[in-house]
Amino acid sequence: MFDIITIGGATVDLFLKTKADVLDVKNHGHIEHMLAYPSGRKILVEHITHMTGGGATNTAVAFARLGLKTGCVCKIGKDIYGKQILDEFKKEKIAFLGRQSEIETGIGVILDTIDHDRTILVCKGANDYLSMNDINRKKIKSQWYYIATLLHDSYKTCEALAIFAEKNNISVAFNPSNYLAQKGDHYLHPILSRTKMLFVNREEAALLLAVGLNFDINYLLKKCKSLIHKEGIVVITDGKHGAYCYDGSFRYFIKPRKIKVVETTGAGDAFTSSFLAGFIKTNDIDFSLKLSQTNAESVIQYYGAKNILLRWKNAIKLMKKYPHTVEKVRL
Repeated sequence: MFDIITIGGATVDLFLKTKADVLDVKNHGHIEHMLAYPSGRKILVEHITHMTGGGATNTAVAFARLGLKTGCVCKIGKDIYGKQILDEFKKEKIAFLGRQSEIETGIGVILDTIDHDRTILVCKGANDYLSMNDINRKKIKSQWYYIATLLHDSYKTCEALAIFAEKNNISVAFNPSNYLAQKGDHYLHPILSRTKMLFVNREEAALLLAVGLNFDINYLLKKCKSLIHKEGIVVITDGKHGAYCYDGSFRYFIKPRKIKVVETTGAGDAFTSSFLAGFIKTNDIDFSLKLSQTNAESVIQYYGAKNILLRWKNAIKLMKKYPHTVEKVRL
């Protein structure tokens, strides 16, 4: 039996360091930050790096390094990129519980700017074709499922796995991206209603609730809490402004340290997986937030979603060396 099984996307990510400008464009009443490249020109790329990525693999590595027995349900191709992902699983002692297919492995292209903002171009590939027939139900017993974003037919498989979890006393953590959040709480209800730990950033929370980004954080926390299991916990991250957690009685807040940011891809996955790992081990929200922030800060100081993901002992040392404070207030 596993401590945690991750379910979601598996990709190989190509990181392109560029000198793109960032423009602010008004779109349907909202200001959006756009990357801008000259049209019709050849653009020089300073550096290219390729690493494995995707919500399922990023979090699986984080959980494994933090000492949890980890499995991963994902779908990959029978190609060099699929082999790269399997090699990483073997190295990190993660059980592959999905299937390889004739469809190509998903690819992500991360465009990083001089201001370290990034845009990700994604070809989902095999990720869009995960079915229950790809999964051996006898091998997916676990204490927790961590469900990341999958789309189309693969999302329906996530719904089926959430129902399977409920029937088998498996707790569900859910981390929908803006792709899913914008579909609203009714569409996501089959998973949300079975979720005991919901992870969203502030934009995703606003999309999920169909409200503006400027809505009060207490409203977002309470409203998200009302959508999930009665015993559930909500975590809302807000980038450089910090992160919040609400357990139905208290709101917790942690603020990040001021550090040099190299690249932010994977910071969210590092934060959410570390929070859940800390909670599984200690059942302590205060500790879990500190572990999350420490691991996320480690990741954003280097390229790659999982390059510098911490192991348990190193994380504890850094938590002591660079302590964070968690504010706790009753709501």
